[in-house]
Amino acid sequence: TNDPNNRYDGKTWPNEAIFEVTKLIKERINKLSLRVTSTIIEDITIQNENNRKQTNRKLIVISAHPEQQKASARIKSILSDKYDVWCSNDFKDFVGTKMNKDINPSYKNRFDQDLTTISEENSTITRPTQDYARHIAESCKQRPKSVPNHDRLEIKKKELNRVFSYGETTHHSSFSPDKLDHLQCFQRKVSQSSLVIILSSEQYFKSKTSEEHVYYCGQRLATIHVQYDDSPSPVWFTKLTSHEHPLKFKSSTFEEDLLTRISRTLDPDCKEIKYYDDQRIKYLADMMKKNMPDQETCVFVFGSTNTDNLDQRTNQICQEIGKELAKLVKNINIITNGTYGAGDIVAHTFYYERFTNQTRKSTGSVFHIVPERQDDLDVTPKKVSYGQTIFLGQSTRERDSVIARMLDTALLIGGDKGKLEKKSKIEEFIWNDHFVIPIKSTGGAAGGEFEVPKKMFTCPIGVDEKRWNVLSQTDATPREVAKAVVDIIFQLKKAIYNHASSRQKVDNAVTKSSSDRQVKRRLANRKKLNTGSMNSNVSKTDNNHEMNNIVTIFRNNNNNDDHHNNHQYFNHDESSLQSTSTMEQRSLPLWSYCPSEDSSNLSNSSDSGDLNSTVGGHNNKMNPIRRLFQQFRTHFQRKNLN
Repeated sequence: TNDPNNRYDGKTWPNEAIFEVTKLIKERINKLSLRVTSTIIEDITIQNENNRKQTNRKLIVISAHPEQQKASARIKSILSDKYDVWCSNDFKDFVGTKMNKDINPSYKNRFDQDLTTISEENSTITRPTQDYARHIAESCKQRPKSVPNHDRLEIKKKELNRVFSYGETTHHSSFSPDKLDHLQCFQRKVSQSSLVIILSSEQYFKSKTSEEHVYYCGQRLATIHVQYDDSPSPVWFTKLTSHEHPLKFKSSTFEEDLLTRISRTLDPDCKEIKYYDDQRIKYLADMMKKNMPDQETCVFVFGSTNTDNLDQRTNQICQEIGKELAKLVKNINIITNGTYGAGDIVAHTFYYERFTNQTRKSTGSVFHIVPERQDDLDVTPKKVSYGQTIFLGQSTRERDSVIARMLDTALLIGGDKGKLEKKSKIEEFIWNDHFVIPIKSTGGAAGGEFEVPKKMFTCPIGVDEKRWNVLSQTDATPREVAKAVVDIIFQLKKAIYNHASSRQKVDNAVTKSSSDRQVKRRLANRKKLNTGSMNSNVSKTDNNHEMNNIVTIFRNNNNNDDHHNNHQYFNHDESSLQSTSTMEQRSLPLWSYCPSEDSSNLSNSSDSGDLNSTVGGHNNKMNPIRRLFQQFRTHFQRKNLN
């Protein structure tokens, strides 16, 4: 016991240990007394609200991961003198994570297991349910003819359909009741607070509950981002928050910076003009749209950038994809980021096959999107030797955000190790509800490394799963992979167009019904006007003659298809029909195959018949209006007969 090394062996504790143990005991007593029920939470909320009204101090909420318990306690101690502080770590036992089970097992709980997916092969109805249904059929004495015999009774499974969007989201149905109570308590605290502090870390970005916190706060309330470590922020976090310069928790001036930022945010006399990247990205997207062809014909190709470490099979796959795209698809546009690598090989091969074998050269189907300057180097990027080069954005991040917003299809081949840019690009595409086609057999980011989103490997709706599985087969030849890629691109583009055209048809139907209602209203007003004039000094014969002239003018305009000489009564309807026809013509499918032997099996699925059905529907839209005027004329004729 006299040894100095055994001074703190349990008989004597240091002050830091006493402080931490006392704090843990206090938190444990509070949890046992509260028992985490909805009723108790309501009482706590009301009690804390009354206390805050008595003290007139503003409430600040801290959203943090349980592993940052000490960090959140330090922030609470800094703010406790001036503000009321509540931290989400008070319910740390109910915070679930999306991490693997072998990581941080001490903070795992019994509710963080992912829900099992519903199998599409086996029936989702259990055997006892079928027996129960058969028992009902047997006990029914007077069985209707529509009900099958119980010996042949079979319950068919319900077909499962994938939604068109395949973005990774977290639904409340995946949380336990205790977690839902925690989220509801957090929402109530946020609604009562004046400010939210987000203590981010690597574990925080992987937590489901933390993600729900950020989604709920969003733009509702002022937030301050405190960065605990150097882990990069994921795309979903940067999209929901507008913090360009977060506070560093490990900085020597953190305490002073935090108090200054809070005081500046809560002071009504201080106004912060925040810079939102979304406004600049939108402006750059408009500029990109003006200088490029239609986005539905564009495919962005990216992947490995180190050509020295590119294996022979991946190199051959890139070359075969460029050849197949140049041979089979006539109006495709290849988009690259202007750097060496897999995208450059595909684009260069496509350019050579498409234009060197023709008498007339053109650079209209290969585009390189390059930032105006490099991120780390003070170097001005140069023009690429082939195709068209578009300089867009002040940084690589801005350029990638614009590409992910404007282009709906991307092709991922390989992916260098240690490159976080590939992960951010993939997350950007999925965040914008766009599609990434990964050639999984090439490895790297396309093979699932670097914690890329798993939703990327889900076969999109409208794409043949057999062709999609070819991308994962390591024994498939480069030519087979290239043909599968071309088929997937065509099927995916066609599915995107069909989805957009179906929504446009609904919008057109709504516009047409609104236009018909306005025409009926104008006819009714015209009828009232003519009735009043007839009651004064105008004869019925003249009015009938006038209406006949109106209908005659309408028919002449219809038969001659003269849309420029509109009658004064039909300006609104004629313009609406003309605009509708123009919209449908612009939305005609631009995606098609070149006539070749290799694409004969896919040319039958093109949308060549949409042109006749769209243009031919213009006269049918005039029938209701003509019918209204015929009724209008018949009404006045009956009045003349009377």
